[in-house]
Amino acid sequence: MQVNVLLVDDDAMTQWALGEALTDAGHSVVPAATGDHAGELIAQRPDLDILVTDIALGGPVTGQQLARFWRSRSGRPTVYITGASARDAGIVSFDARDFYLQKPFRAEELVQAVERLVSAYQATGQNQSRWRQPQAC
Repeated sequence: MQVNVLLVDDDAMTQWALGEALTDAGHSVVPAATGDHAGELIAQRPDLDILVTDIALGGPVTGQQLARFWRSRSGRPTVYITGASARDAGIVSFDARDFYLQKPFRAEELVQAVERLVSAYQATGQNQSRWRQPQAC
């Protein structure tokens, strides 16, 4: 299954490394360095399947604010990444459809989280038409 990932991180090296891992796993990556740019992409790209965002983005829009906008537009899952603990990052609670990865983590952990969340989302029947499986004749 190919997943269209919106990857948001203000650190260019982190974004590149995570993007490479996701691409190597067969997924399509749409990068953004700021929450503002990511918000524009969310509005323009209904084909995006999952948001992967750093919580502490540079600029006025945080990863959590971006994720709320994402959820209101798509209802789809989010993977939060951060160098801080969940408590230190100000995360009180997550939606059951989301996942949290604390840096440092292996790129494979991100790939697995993305694939699991999208698969679980598809299984709930809340999926968009592009995720519907063809019916056997």
